[in-house]
Amino acid sequence: MTKVCRHIVGLLLVCLQVGCMDFGPSELENFEAAEHGVFVCNEGNFMYGNASMSYYAPIAQSVENEIFIRANDMRLGDVAHSMTLYNNTLYIVVNNSGVVFAIAPDTFTLRGILTGVNSPRYIHFVAPDKAYISDLYDSRINIFDPRTMQLTGHILTPSHPSTECFAATSDRVFVNCWSRDNTILGIDPTSDSICDSIHIEGQPRKMVMDKLERLWVVTDCGVAGNIAPKLYRLTTSPLAVEMVINLPNISPTDIGIDATRSTIYILNKHLWALKYTADKLPSTPIVDADGRLLYALGIDPTTSDIYCSDAIDYIQSGVVYRYNHSGTLLDSFTAGIIPGSFCFK
Repeated sequence: MTKVCRHIVGLLLVCLQVGCMDFGPSELENFEAAEHGVFVCNEGNFMYGNASMSYYAPIAQSVENEIFIRANDMRLGDVAHSMTLYNNTLYIVVNNSGVVFAIAPDTFTLRGILTGVNSPRYIHFVAPDKAYISDLYDSRINIFDPRTMQLTGHILTPSHPSTECFAATSDRVFVNCWSRDNTILGIDPTSDSICDSIHIEGQPRKMVMDKLERLWVVTDCGVAGNIAPKLYRLTTSPLAVEMVINLPNISPTDIGIDATRSTIYILNKHLWALKYTADKLPSTPIVDADGRLLYALGIDPTTSDIYCSDAIDYIQSGVVYRYNHSGTLLDSFTAGIIPGSFCFK
């Protein structure tokens, strides 16, 4: 059997082992995605296996929904959580199915599958042959080789049974321990070991890195729900709290940063914007929720356009709004159930 045949047979066997992967339409569709666009990861409902992907071309203002099943004749699975584009391959993390898919960003066709992870959340690429995967229910960060889609090791995170988002400087990778935790860890990517940590108040939900290599972290209300949400600014060398801003509402859900890494955007019921030099939140948001359930945020790293999703009622298909950097509405489109993350091509 040739190497190519072995790869195809192995991929088919892995597909059969992956849970919640019901087959879809009998005919595959051929796609050729626009050169510049945005992938939308629609979480779907927990335990329903109805996660999906959308692709939006902003110049044409056109959207294609359910692209994964239409291109591959199989469903994405249970809770599509995040996406990362690296070396012309899009990696999709499906949390409750415990799987990572690798697809071609132009045709949406399947290139590989990684299994053997518990409850994966986010991916950070260290090198062409090494990437980290955070996990909601595992006291370790898994390491895999993107070229082979095989696990190659792990980083133990003792006393921290959950890891979440990644952010990196030139020589450190940082990860927040969110669920029932209040810690940010620093990782040495050369030795794959924990080299620093800091505790903050509340659960650190999401974070971004600004142009001065400082971490901006939003926290929620903690396990008991009795801690005021905050926005932290941390130095990374050393890892230390530099500033804390109290947030006005009890439900910060997301944070993003513009193409120049100088304007920070926060979803805290409404959409807020502040400069990296700011020491307080503005008096008014740039986008008012106006009764909508603003859920997830993505910032185009080329244009700084802002993509903000409305989960509506968590049952029907959500809506994505595109704004310019100052909060002027450009257009909107319907995506899938619970549009939860964005990835730009």
